[in-house]
Formats: sequence, C-alpha cells, structure tokens
Amino acid sequence: MAKKRKKFNPLDTPFKEFNIAEETHQGDVAEKVLTGALDQVKSKSKEHGDTTNSFQMMGEFWTTYVRHTSVARAHLAIQAKDVAQMMVLLKIARTAYGKSGDNHVDEAGYAALAALLDPPKE
Repeated sequence: MAKKRKKFNPLDTPFKEFNIAEETHQGDVAEKVLTGALDQVKSKSKEHGDTTNSFQMMGEFWTTYVRHTSVARAHLAIQAKDVAQMMVLLKIARTAYGKSGDNHVDEAGYAALAALLDPPKE
C-alpha cells in the first residue's frame, strides 16, 4: 500500500529553517513543493476544467485587455488595477470550463480590489 503524503503547507516549515547550503534540506523542500503542486494539479482539474481551453481563453482575454488599455493610455505598462482586472478575466475563463462556485466569489473579490486600486477621480 502506498504511503499517503501529507498535503504541503509552506507555513509548516518556518522560513528560518531553510538553509540553501544544505543539499539534503533543499531536496526535502523541493520534494514538498513539487508534491504539493502535483496534488493541486490532480485535484483541481475537475474544478477548473480543461486546462488547454481555459488557458487559451485567458490568453485571448488578457491579449485583448492589454491591447485596448495600451491604446487608451498611449503606452504599455501593466498597473496594479490591471492585474486585478485580468484576474477577473481569469475567473471568467474558469467559469466557462470549470464547475467551482468559488470562481464567482473570487471574481467579485478581484473586482472590488480593482475598484479600490482605481478610485473615481473627483
């Protein structure tokens, strides 16, 4: 029977314990990170839907957003408010291919952050 791996939590290991010079410790940390990433990739595929289609849609959304904002501003510089807006677009793409109610909550949260980062001019 395979040994069940504990889910990776970076907070379980205090930052001060990381010692770059210690090769075995590096391997342990890398293994925890990679195992955690593998667990997430495996468990989130049903929740987030087809990766290729979802990421393609995100790329198309972001390309269109960046193109239009750079024309409107007459320069290309992604600002903090743009990151929040692009995260909304990411969540919209995930709802097209995935089945997680959290996407709508996250989308609203990112929209609120975008509003906070871009207050109306008075």
